[in-house]
Amino acid sequence: MSTVKVWSRFTAHKPGGVIVKLRIQDLSEHQHEELLDFFEKYFICDENFLKGSGIYKSKDAKEEFRFIFSHLLKDNKMHSVVCCPDEGSGPQPIVGFSGMYLETEEHSKVVEESQIQTPEVKKLFHILTTANDLFIATEKLGISKYYSGRGIVVHPDYRGLGIAKEIVKGRRVISKEHGAQATGAWMTSLGTQIAAERDRWEVVYQMPFKKFGEMVDIDFDAAPPILKMMVARVAE
Repeated sequence: MSTVKVWSRFTAHKPGGVIVKLRIQDLSEHQHEELLDFFEKYFICDENFLKGSGIYKSKDAKEEFRFIFSHLLKDNKMHSVVCCPDEGSGPQPIVGFSGMYLETEEHSKVVEESQIQTPEVKKLFHILTTANDLFIATEKLGISKYYSGRGIVVHPDYRGLGIAKEIVKGRRVISKEHGAQATGAWMTSLGTQIAAERDRWEVVYQMPFKKFGEMVDIDFDAAPPILKMMVARVAE
């Protein structure tokens, strides 16, 4: 059985002084279904773009999103890592996730919008397309290879332990190893914005979240004041 690459190991302190050991590692194939379940519980109802689409309210939309993301996980341009307890060599539960998709000057689509069935997933693609049209990284940054963020999520019981900070730091390392000149993402929560700021990511585009909501006709009621496109350039 092949082993997955571990990108980092770190310790964190939970309330009460409990020390937990954690690691960031590549997603293994046998973890795909667990990750998709993890998304359904903690991602689609919490991340602001996904929450705004209303996918979490519809059984059909949740199934369609799961189907699309399951194919994305198998795409060779997608790089997925998970955070797990670092307790021995056996299987450990997923407590965090980060995904990046390698973009080049030749743009490709994971799925054609005409293939989308549910109104909630159509709404999500409208949100993502509108955001991406505001800042096309390869053009604006003048680069040919760029890792675009495809989500960060942390289990509620493990939030506040520095996992998001470790994930964004790891994105820079992974990008360098794979020859990308930068990595970036629309940071849609205060937590990811702060984590990126601490790793010295730069804000290359920003706008009031309320204004963006007006552009896509959605009230992002739980979003931070500012929607930020943040980028980490990779030193050669």
